[in-house]
Amino acid sequence: MKKVFIISGLLIIFMLIMAFTGIMDFKNNIKEAIIKGNKFYGENNYEMALKTYKNGLEYNKQNAKLNYNSAQASYILGNYQEAIEYYKKAPDKPDKYLNAGNSNLKLGDVQSDTNQKLMCYQQALEAYKQGILKFPDNVPLKYNYEYVKCKIE
Repeated sequence: MKKVFIISGLLIIFMLIMAFTGIMDFKNNIKEAIIKGNKFYGENNYEMALKTYKNGLEYNKQNAKLNYNSAQASYILGNYQEAIEYYKKAPDKPDKYLNAGNSNLKLGDVQSDTNQKLMCYQQALEAYKQGILKFPDNVPLKYNYEYVKCKIE
């Protein structure tokens, strides 16, 4: 009988930890944020989509879907540095690497300092390279890699 109390007590503690860290989402806040954010995204209301995704990330900052969706909305809005940060926590998809690289490329294009420009281009190359290694058949990744490589030379 004592073992049952110990096991049930440990199980309750484990569930409380999961709830407080956001692993368990009792109120479905994350799912709701994805659904509402996707609705805004589908209506081309990227500002509201991003705001909704960010609200969902308050419950679990590591949620891969919310990070990917936030990255995509940020990218479309031209918030390239923010998009890069979200892509770091996003699941592996070709778009993750393509748009992370494109974000670095676009950041580099607007830099006036040559060293900053080259650093952004190098980061773009690295993002494309990681994508190529994971998705070797993806032509846009290869094309963009070669394009940025030529820009550096």
